[in-house]
Amino acid sequence: MSEETTVDHDGTHSPRPRRYNRWWVYAGRALLLVVLLLFLAVVMTTPPDRGDQPGWTDAAEMPAARGELSATIAMRESGCEAPPCEVVVAVGGFAAPFSTSTRAEAYIVDEDRWIELPDLPSSRHHLATAALDDGTIVVTGGAGSGIDWDPTDDVWALAPDSDEWTQLDSLPDARWGHRMVNVDGQLVLVGGYGGADTMIYTPGDGWQLGAPIPVPRDHLGAVVVDGEVWVIGGRDDEIKDRVDIYDPAEDAWRDGPALPEPTSAAAVGLVDRTLVVVAGEDDSVIGGGIVRDSWMLDVDDSDSGWQPLVRPPEDMHGAGDAVIGSGDDARLLIIGGASRHGAFSPLAWSDRVMVLEDPQSRGVR
Repeated sequence: MSEETTVDHDGTHSPRPRRYNRWWVYAGRALLLVVLLLFLAVVMTTPPDRGDQPGWTDAAEMPAARGELSATIAMRESGCEAPPCEVVVAVGGFAAPFSTSTRAEAYIVDEDRWIELPDLPSSRHHLATAALDDGTIVVTGGAGSGIDWDPTDDVWALAPDSDEWTQLDSLPDARWGHRMVNVDGQLVLVGGYGGADTMIYTPGDGWQLGAPIPVPRDHLGAVVVDGEVWVIGGRDDEIKDRVDIYDPAEDAWRDGPALPEPTSAAAVGLVDRTLVVVAGEDDSVIGGGIVRDSWMLDVDDSDSGWQPLVRPPEDMHGAGDAVIGSGDDARLLIIGGASRHGAFSPLAWSDRVMVLEDPQSRGVR
């Protein structure tokens, strides 16, 4: 170690060690370690590039990349070349890198392009949306920012071809991470953080409470099968392989066929008569990751169990999902999302729109 001299009281010079500012040394080492850990985390969570996959294609990209958004199907009389037209409406979500979005957009199915809709009244992520029979888009709950995760009870509606969202009756319980579907003209809201009760919206009559979900959880999927709501996966303290089925007519729940493996925030849809569950995540900081498997179930022969489905070109969680068309022409759209899990999601918000056709012929991985 180099030395410097100091003057003693008697006027003589004597050596002493030079003192380095050790705080800067320690801080530099800590910063280097953090950078190294982040680099390793990014490398370890980089999704595989599968390229072309049988049965999967890409549609036009969303105008802005985001995840933890919501999507639904509706009909519009304007904005398309041959009205009325089928559209997929995508609302809200986290945008790159950490902001929360007010965006609302519609994908015109027959024209493979996006148009802008009026922005939401306030930014929301982990919200839910569904369409009423008259084409009105309804948005419920969500959280306001990446800092404020308190669930909200707001309900907004966008009437067909309107240029302004209006306020509807608030939710009985504030929620985020829930799902909402249209069942015979009513909106059925299931799951989410903030409560266990099912909530049913009837136009003209408002909200009423239904039977609570057997295992409360958020980040779940929901599809309508023959007038019943199938609730798929999700998480509370851990991810779930549960499938619960809600019968609105009886206001009762029963068990469905459990998934082959747990998942949460997966993309789900009923494509013709095939129930599809694609990817998802385990958000655990240690041991978590994107779920790399996808599954399908013939709902007319559910006793045959879940079968492996060909994986998508890119595994996602927190995407919007919607089924367009019907019968043999039905297709599942997976809209946006993130290809990394948990805290690494902001590194991978996506504008990609992946399309799955004819899942019954895709029973290979």
